[in-house]
Amino acid sequence: MGSRGNGLRRATSAGYRPPVTTSPLGDLVSSSSPSLDSGQSGRTFFATTTQSSVKASSKIREEEQDALKQDQVRQDKVWREFVEAEQRATKYWYQNWSFLKDYDPLGKKKEPEPLPEYVSVFSEKIPNTTGHVIGSRMNTDLGQTLASSSLSGGALWAANWSTIAACLVLKVPQGSALLAAGSARGFSLPSLLLEMAGFFICLRYMSYYSYPLPTYIEYPIIIVQDVILLLFVLHYSGKMAHALPYTAMFVAGWYLLSLEKWILDLSMNLSTVISAASKLAQLQCLWKTKDSGQVSATTWGLATYTCAARIFTTLMTTNDVTVLIRFLVMLILNTCVLATVLQYRKTVKTD
Repeated sequence: MGSRGNGLRRATSAGYRPPVTTSPLGDLVSSSSPSLDSGQSGRTFFATTTQSSVKASSKIREEEQDALKQDQVRQDKVWREFVEAEQRATKYWYQNWSFLKDYDPLGKKKEPEPLPEYVSVFSEKIPNTTGHVIGSRMNTDLGQTLASSSLSGGALWAANWSTIAACLVLKVPQGSALLAAGSARGFSLPSLLLEMAGFFICLRYMSYYSYPLPTYIEYPIIIVQDVILLLFVLHYSGKMAHALPYTAMFVAGWYLLSLEKWILDLSMNLSTVISAASKLAQLQCLWKTKDSGQVSATTWGLATYTCAARIFTTLMTTNDVTVLIRFLVMLILNTCVLATVLQYRKTVKTD
């Protein structure tokens, strides 16, 4: 039990150490070195063993992770276990600690904030879109585009419905003038027939390509009025026998347009020429007779406005170049007819 066996001093109770005893031969290196060397070698062996086990466990863990990544079923199972554990922890917290949310850090009970009775969906600080929803990036290019589209939506709506309203009464002044005079003097029958042909082609073209309904709804309205106006002109011109051939021609043309797509596209390109020819026929009739007769300036004024409105709506919706060219040509020719009617009417009143 003494220090002679291993050369180390043994401590007893606190504050007391036994007296140092020396051997007659003194402190021999051989008596102390083996014990120190054996302790150091033991620690070295333990450290080496620990490092080896750590490396082995980390290697095993990496292999398990690699296997887990490759095994999708097992990975999904682990993910579900994590989710279930989180849900259990959340449920446990609500059962045992949810009362903490009702108290402040000082332990005082919080007063619940009353909810407002009404919250407006409109903002007083930022613009509101037509859908009443707006993002936070109004200064970006996309935000500016959306804002301009929202602002132009009202103008587009007004242009569409004002055009439809104008077309509801477009031919009424002309028909009233014919009925009041009982004559079709100054009115061009070829012009009316060519105009109807152009309207038929446009109606077939836009319905075939599924244009927005408000952009072409006026065509069937105008066609109905043109048919009534055609009956008046044929009656006062003594040509009512031509009504049946004209009807058969338009019905056959309506079905012919839908036989092939290229026929419809070609007809739409030619409709500009056909409609322009109708205006030129009316101008030729006016220049020949030098009398506006029963031609209504109101009808041509409304026609001029509808062409201008349709140029705007086409630019805002389909941006179809063929349709744009047609409306632009019609706008110019309608303006010429209107100016000619007003000029000859003023000349007649002066005389």
